[in-house]
Amino acid sequence: MGGFNRLPKRDAAMLRDNYLACKHIWAGLNI
Repeated sequence: MGGFNRLPKRDAAMLRDNYLACKHIWAGLNI
Protein backbone atom coordinates (compact mmCIF):
# COMPACT_ATOMS: atom_id res chain seq x y z
CA MET A 1 0.00 0.00 0.00
CA GLY A 2 2.84 2.39 -0.78
CA GLY A 3 0.52 4.58 -2.84
CA PHE A 4 -1.20 5.85 0.28
CA ASN A 5 2.02 7.51 1.39
CA ARG A 6 1.79 9.94 -1.53
CA LEU A 7 -1.71 11.10 -0.64
CA PRO A 8 -2.56 13.87 1.82
CA LYS A 9 -3.54 12.36 5.16
CA ARG A 10 -7.13 13.57 4.86
CA ASP A 11 -7.63 11.90 1.47
CA ALA A 12 -5.96 8.71 2.66
CA ALA A 13 -8.30 8.58 5.66
CA MET A 14 -11.31 9.17 3.41
CA LEU A 15 -10.26 6.35 1.07
CA ARG A 16 -9.67 4.04 4.01
CA ASP A 17 -13.11 4.82 5.46
CA ASN A 18 -14.74 4.19 2.08
CA TYR A 19 -12.86 0.90 1.73
CA LEU A 20 -13.89 -0.26 5.20
CA ALA A 21 -17.51 0.73 4.54
CA CYS A 22 -17.57 -1.21 1.27
CA LYS A 23 -15.98 -4.21 2.94
CA HIS A 24 -18.62 -4.08 5.67
CA ILE A 25 -21.41 -3.93 3.06
CA TRP A 26 -20.00 -6.89 1.10
CA ALA A 27 -19.62 -8.88 4.33
CA GLY A 28 -23.27 -8.14 5.12
CA LEU A 29 -24.32 -9.49 1.73
CA ASN A 30 -22.45 -12.74 2.42
CA ILE A 31 -21.00 -12.88 -1.10
